[in-house]
Amino acid sequence: MDNRPLTSSARRPPSGFRPFTGKSSLANGSVPGTASRLVSAAANQRPGSRSTRAPLPSSVSISDRPTTQHGLYAPKTGTRSGTQRQIQDKPYFMALIRNKMSELYAEITRLRKENDRMHEEQRSVIVLQKKAESLASELKALQGELADYNIVVDKMNINEGVDDIEHECNELKIQNDQEAHSVETLFEQRQENEAKICDLEREILDARNIADNMISQMKPDQRQKYVELMRQSESLTGEREKLQEEAARIVSKRKQLEEEVALSQVKLEAVALYTKLREVREKKEALLEEEATKGTPAQERERLLKQVKQDNAQLAGIEAKIQELTQNISRAKEELGQLDNELEDQNSERTAKYRELKKREETMDAFLDTFDQTKAIEIERQEQLKASIQHLKQDTDQKTYQAGNLPSQTELHELKSDLSFKEGELEKSKSTISGIETEQRKLSSDLQKIEQLDVKVRQELNSIKTRLATMKSEMRVYEDIDCLKAQAHKKRESLIKEQESLVLRKDTTQKEITGCLNNKITLSPYFYSFFKNWMLRTQIVEEQSRDIEGLRRELEQDDTFTKLAGLERRWQHVEANNQQLREAIAAKVAEHSWRHLQQKVQSELAAYNELLQDSLVSSGPTML
Repeated sequence: MDNRPLTSSARRPPSGFRPFTGKSSLANGSVPGTASRLVSAAANQRPGSRSTRAPLPSSVSISDRPTTQHGLYAPKTGTRSGTQRQIQDKPYFMALIRNKMSELYAEITRLRKENDRMHEEQRSVIVLQKKAESLASELKALQGELADYNIVVDKMNINEGVDDIEHECNELKIQNDQEAHSVETLFEQRQENEAKICDLEREILDARNIADNMISQMKPDQRQKYVELMRQSESLTGEREKLQEEAARIVSKRKQLEEEVALSQVKLEAVALYTKLREVREKKEALLEEEATKGTPAQERERLLKQVKQDNAQLAGIEAKIQELTQNISRAKEELGQLDNELEDQNSERTAKYRELKKREETMDAFLDTFDQTKAIEIERQEQLKASIQHLKQDTDQKTYQAGNLPSQTELHELKSDLSFKEGELEKSKSTISGIETEQRKLSSDLQKIEQLDVKVRQELNSIKTRLATMKSEMRVYEDIDCLKAQAHKKRESLIKEQESLVLRKDTTQKEITGCLNNKITLSPYFYSFFKNWMLRTQIVEEQSRDIEGLRRELEQDDTFTKLAGLERRWQHVEANNQQLREAIAAKVAEHSWRHLQQKVQSELAAYNELLQDSLVSSGPTML
């Protein structure tokens, strides 16, 4: 099959089918083609049945087809994705490789362009970042100055003098100095703590070296035992942490359940009942066990005798062990004393070695006692160092990448010139903006003042109009002077007559009362009650007048009243000044009113326009 000439379908590049997976349909056991299906159908047909299939084509040679245990196989005539080549030879795969290579080249070109674009953006980002940082620092400084100016303006608006501002500034300076001193103290304390930490780290390192030396000087069996103990300690530490976590979880769950139970009275009662029930059940079980173990009196007596004998035997054994241990301790003390005496008798070198070994043993015991804590501290410190190393590595990579993307000398010179030009433009724009803002603030304040004056003028105008209306209504009443005089004369005469009659009544009443009192005439109950009430009221009025006079004198002597009186007089004075200022402002507004000037200018402008139009109409069109 390899010696046949290539067909046109084999020489042209593939199109319209899926990528080849690397295995032919014959190798992976796919479904046979159409011809093989016909042959297999004819071969698998039952005897005695007629085949309805079409006969095999004469051009197909069965001997050239591969035969397996599954029948005859042939290439596929079609797939789900369309027609593909039947012969997948070397040119076919080369065409596939060329297509993939072209796609890879296109992708590489696109990635290179994107990489170049990202490098350009990175360069511009670095420059803009530096510029943004400088502008941000400048903006912060300007914001600080603006805040200071705003504070000064606020202080001036609330009528605080320069002395008050300087006093507050001095207080803030003193507070700042105190805080700076406290910061310096904290910094010194931090340095001292860091020095202590360094000393402790050196001591830990020395202790670790001593421990390593001691471990290296150990015997093999001791070292093996030490390693086993360390492993056991680590395993016990892990188990302890797990048990602590489990205990914490159980405690938290218990607290949660207690909180839930505490919220319901029914649950509290149920818990109390369950507790009582458990106690009763425990008592019941104890009684049942006692009842089960209880026998006849003879058995109980025998059991108690056996228990007493066993207890006596145990006590005798314990006493023997105690005596043996006491003898061993005394013997060990004697041996220790002998050894101490021998060591004292020996040379100083061996004594020093013994002391050193003893000190090392104590150090090792202390190290083993604090090993878990020291290990946890060292692990935490190691994690912190790893994190700091990772951060420094990332920072170093970023700085290296930024250093690799730095512009050249000419580009740097161009960027500097561009930056200086833009900074100049920025300063100009800032100065322009600041000038415009100051002008805007000034105009806004002027406009606000004018609006306030306009509102005040309108209010004054409305009040004047109302007063004028009331005065006009009063003028209508007071125009008829003769009528008013006649009414006043009549009213005066009537009041005089009424006064005379009341005086006469008063005199006669007083005479009657004095006559009755002198003659001791019994008064009527009504008149007596009236006279009594009148006398009582007179006394009450006199007493109240005296009380009021005393209170007035006390009030005049009070400091608060005098202050309030002074403030009231000051307030009246301020009101008078305000009234004068209102009148002066109204006069100034009337002097500087531009409405009539506007109307005058508009009227003159209209007249001038009319004159121009008349002159143009009279002169006619002119040639330019």
